[in-house]
Amino acid sequence: MKTENQTPTNNHDDQANFVVKMRLSAKLILMTVLILAAAIITLAILVINTGAKIIDQGTEADALEYVEEAANHIGQAIAGNLATLNEVARRESITSMDFATQAAALADSIERLGYQDIAVMDLNGHAKYLVGGGEFDSWGEFWYEEGFKGNNSVSDVAISKVTKEPVVFDVAPIIKNGQVAGLLVGRRDPTFLKNIVNNLGDGTNKYGMVISESGLMMAHPNDQLILDQTNVFDNIEKDGPNA
Repeated sequence: MKTENQTPTNNHDDQANFVVKMRLSAKLILMTVLILAAAIITLAILVINTGAKIIDQGTEADALEYVEEAANHIGQAIAGNLATLNEVARRESITSMDFATQAAALADSIERLGYQDIAVMDLNGHAKYLVGGGEFDSWGEFWYEEGFKGNNSVSDVAISKVTKEPVVFDVAPIIKNGQVAGLLVGRRDPTFLKNIVNNLGDGTNKYGMVISESGLMMAHPNDQLILDQTNVFDNIEKDGPNA
């Protein structure tokens, strides 16, 4: 994969960027898997009952309600992270687009905000981390493209070009004089949704997970599946729907 890489907001436009949608994935129906997708990253909460062969209407309704409730928790967590980063991106010290000023303003806040580091990306797609100083270039990944369009976004689990480890990126546009002047890119541990997922189901017959629209695992009780960038669609193609 070619990738690099909580203060709520009252901005209705930002909130509108994170509308949660429900849909069923035809590929996963054979696994009796229920999927709920979110607009920014198209996340899916999958509730799997390994003992069930047939889901009756009552069970399916209960499962859908459970999935929707779980998805709301995850959606709120991600939306809150993006809202916080968006607020930071609006600060005068950040919109100055002076790297030294930006680094001084955020150096003591990065860990508190839940990030490993935060980078500033210019309009050419070149980015530099405020604390670690590592630099990288964007190759047109969707989360950066959305940022340059003026939208907040979250990446799939991606391999950082700087740390060479799996990570997740939060992206917020830096707006100056009404125009996008650059991006604020927060780098997170890829298992940041673990605490929410661990509270879903019983961990054995029923458990929660989050996948991206492309099938990449975003959250699961087994961290290794995230670190290995497991793709559920690849597993279905290789091992069949019951793998």
